[in-house]
Amino acid sequence: MILTATSQQNPYGRVRRDYDEPAAVEPMPSETKKEILKVSGVIGLCLLAFLLLQVGYSYLLAFLGIARTEHYNLSCVIQVVYSILVVMLPFVFGSMAIRKLQKRSPDYLRLNKPTSWRYFGMAIAISFMALILLNYLSGALTLFLSRHGITFDAAPDFGVPKNVSGYFFLLLADVLVPALAEEYVCRGVILQSLRKYGDSAAIFISALFFALMHGNMSQAPFAFFLGIVIGRMVVLTESLWTGIAIHVVNNLYAVVMLILNQTVSTVVLTAVMIILDTLIIIAGLIALIWLGAYYQELGPDKLYSPGGRLPAGRRYYRHLAELYTLISPPTLAAVVYFLVKLFGSIHTGG
Repeated sequence: MILTATSQQNPYGRVRRDYDEPAAVEPMPSETKKEILKVSGVIGLCLLAFLLLQVGYSYLLAFLGIARTEHYNLSCVIQVVYSILVVMLPFVFGSMAIRKLQKRSPDYLRLNKPTSWRYFGMAIAISFMALILLNYLSGALTLFLSRHGITFDAAPDFGVPKNVSGYFFLLLADVLVPALAEEYVCRGVILQSLRKYGDSAAIFISALFFALMHGNMSQAPFAFFLGIVIGRMVVLTESLWTGIAIHVVNNLYAVVMLILNQTVSTVVLTAVMIILDTLIIIAGLIALIWLGAYYQELGPDKLYSPGGRLPAGRRYYRHLAELYTLISPPTLAAVVYFLVKLFGSIHTGG
């Protein structure tokens, strides 16, 4: 039987073919495998540069005598500089190399406005709900493990500022700048570079690196699942600003809870959390139902999934893309280091 085909150009310059009947599994071309290894190699070099800059930045602060400063605003400035120079800068250069490798346009990082403000609003509500649920799940898991003698290194925090300028610097250091830097890296350079080989693989890999870069087990599992949600919402709205907005909301919520925890009574804090979290979950459920009603507008292929029309073929292609991303020597070296560091943050009580 002769199969007829129609071609449709998608936003990434690839041709998507719709066949009358399911096509056989489409193998991954050897050229694609080589390109994934090269792109992943650049990402891995960026991750290794991030790790080296971490060490260098620590030595620089020690040399300047400000590694453990008690000046609140200065500690916030140190964190802002860290987010820009250590986290973001290596990937700025990496994105240039990847754009040249993939022959992408300068706007491939999706720093444009969302394609739909309706989807943008839904994405914020759904992600905020996911944040709350993941917070409860993470807290329950941490409590369960601690009762069995397993604890994690605590995540760093800035404490509560003592004046107005302190709150300004806290917003910069713990809310705005980390959101911009980490989203540029994970949902910008990593996710958008890997989407050429399938959206699902790109979302998974970007969430994995997002978790690993946090460097401790108290944050990594939460960051991974939140990274999956944020990545999906960035793909849905085709805008990195969606991820940045979600990340800002996440960080702001954490800062507000930290301030309340240290300034109000336990009764007041509990009441505020119950009311606020309930409203957030209700809003998220409404957005989720609403999204389901409108989601059909995106057509049958809601995610770009190369590998043929058969689900088995798409899964195989996805896993190949993930494998070739992770086995690139620089990336593999960075992942191994991150895993060693993560397991080093786990402590047992004997």
